[in-house]
Amino acid sequence: MSNYKDLINNSDVVFANSKSNSISLKRLNEIVNDQSYISFIDKICNGGYFYDRALQIYSIKTDKEYNNIFRINQVIADEYKEIVEGIFFFAQEIFSNQFGFSKEGIVFFNIETGEKEVVANNFDEWVDVILDDISYYTGQNISREWKEKGGLLELNMRLCPTKPFIIGGEYEVDNLSSQTFPGYISSNANIARQIYNLPDGTPVRLKITE
Repeated sequence: MSNYKDLINNSDVVFANSKSNSISLKRLNEIVNDQSYISFIDKICNGGYFYDRALQIYSIKTDKEYNNIFRINQVIADEYKEIVEGIFFFAQEIFSNQFGFSKEGIVFFNIETGEKEVVANNFDEWVDVILDDISYYTGQNISREWKEKGGLLELNMRLCPTKPFIIGGEYEVDNLSSQTFPGYISSNANIARQIYNLPDGTPVRLKITE
């Protein structure tokens, strides 16, 4: 568990485990075949926020929809349908791009495009990947800039581009606004459904929803 030390040391908010988590933990065990992750959630912390709230690891037992792993996965499945088939998400970064378990390993899911990249074989490897490039995989640098200019990001919020990244929007605070759950998932899914699996170079006129 030594590779969790830096993660925990950079936590902003963590949620405690309790005996009432047992039913949810059993349900999680039926979905996820990764004992290092199960142990982390069961023994170390029931999810939380890390690196200036840029990285969120979902909780298994909570009455807050924006942090409930089962509710979040249901929302994503409803919005993305076959695009996310076979993936169970457990964390997100500042722009609400998701990390999820799949049969290929842990994937980094771009919620604006629907693209998926395998980044680790298991949870322990995933933690190492995060630590190797914290800014890229969490967006901590952006979160810090946002805090300096706009205040602390609320727990139910993520940052979304005013001009979508896919059409040249900048990864800068001036091009970002905060959205609450589940709005940030819905707005990105609207874009992903329009462009997913289109051949490169296909002209697209995006219909952007508020």
